[in-house]
Amino acid sequence: MANISGINDAINRVRTILDRGNTPWMSNSEIKDFISMATNEFVRERVNLFGATQKLRDDLGNYVRTKTFTFDEASNSSHWSNVGIDMDTISNPPFIESFIFDEEVGVEFGYLLGIKIEQLNAVYNEEGVLEEDTYTSNYDNCKVISLDDAQAVLDDPYNKPEVGSYRAVKIGNIYFILPSLEQEIDENENIIVDYKFHVDFVADNNNDEEINIARLPQHSREEVCLIAARKILGTTADERYPVGDNEIKELNK
Repeated sequence: MANISGINDAINRVRTILDRGNTPWMSNSEIKDFISMATNEFVRERVNLFGATQKLRDDLGNYVRTKTFTFDEASNSSHWSNVGIDMDTISNPPFIESFIFDEEVGVEFGYLLGIKIEQLNAVYNEEGVLEEDTYTSNYDNCKVISLDDAQAVLDDPYNKPEVGSYRAVKIGNIYFILPSLEQEIDENENIIVDYKFHVDFVADNNNDEEINIARLPQHSREEVCLIAARKILGTTADERYPVGDNEIKELNK
């Protein structure tokens, strides 16, 4: 397997795959565009299958991220719930990745993979005194459902969302958690029950293909190059391509 460390290596790899006498020459910029399309296709194909196998998780590499929201950060409210997780906040500049080429590069939300709700319960010592900033945690998955399903389950006493059996409904770019949740506070105003929301998501493609290639593991970079090569061959095999290519060559004479 070729060592593909960046976009230039990826372009050269595509050229190697396409190394045949009847393949039209393409500029680096053109091949880069095909690599961009191939990366997008590669990620999209795996989003719906994410979590089915560890291999699929590995294929996505550093496209997969987790953002944790505190209870206060998820305080968007509506008639659905008092807890709403705004995905637009993931795309804001404060959420950055700094591991690629030692630069800070903005990460934008692409696709939701899952939401896990963490309930934190305060711990008391043997004297029954609250130990500050000490909690035990339990985690529950939150199933994302459609608006129609949300309305249906709220009217269904057997499937109604409850603590430990959470649902989320998307309104705009905010996921509202069902049922509503509240922090619990003791007589001394200590928080004894708190919540955190862990959001797994796939980052959207960056405008810089160097970054997109770097996010993928080595075996996935090779597959992206193969997809790009197939797309180029499919395009150049179209009978309209040679006509347009010849016209451009005539203009450049």
